[in-house]
Amino acid sequence: MCGPTANISSSTTAAGPLSSPAFRLIIFPRRVNCGAIRCTIGTGCRADNFQWWIERVRWSLELFDLLRVDHFRGFAACWEIPAGEVTAQNGEWVDTPGHELFATLKKTLGDLPIIAENLGVITPGVENLRKEFGFPGMRVLQFAFGGDATNDHLPHNHTRDAVVYTGTHDNDTTAGWFEGLATDERQFCLKYLASNAREINWT
Repeated sequence: MCGPTANISSSTTAAGPLSSPAFRLIIFPRRVNCGAIRCTIGTGCRADNFQWWIERVRWSLELFDLLRVDHFRGFAACWEIPAGEVTAQNGEWVDTPGHELFATLKKTLGDLPIIAENLGVITPGVENLRKEFGFPGMRVLQFAFGGDATNDHLPHNHTRDAVVYTGTHDNDTTAGWFEGLATDERQFCLKYLASNAREINWT
């Protein structure tokens, strides 16, 4: 990293009123209160050529060298919930104008030093969008040891278009994570890293 990074999310509450009778979410638990969610990448922002996003990204680039866009999944499609619903269970996936947004940002602001958070259930459309604009994705070491040798988060499977993190803001510290591992996962981790478990956070 050449300097500080900032997080920008595709699910924020700063975009003003809804332009259609639906709330849009990116990632949700089984039950969630929908009352505060607002759409920021739909028709409301498209109407003024994404000016809200342009100004937000422009200002962020004045402050930071890199921007990590959380919930990048939502720039390809998002989960749309009717406004009358009180949970996120009843809805459907709908396309979002992510290509149009990033094309507009690039045309207006030039090259975009963006890291795309592509964690979770990611479709080919999400990866195509990320690769089209040359945004590196993410790998997380704490996700690496729960499967087999094909796990994308294991270091030998890392690609040049990925930024590697030990964990995310949703994870425990590395030491806390290691203490909580199941026995087989811990053994795999130690064998893979050729570690004796001392100061695992520095291994």
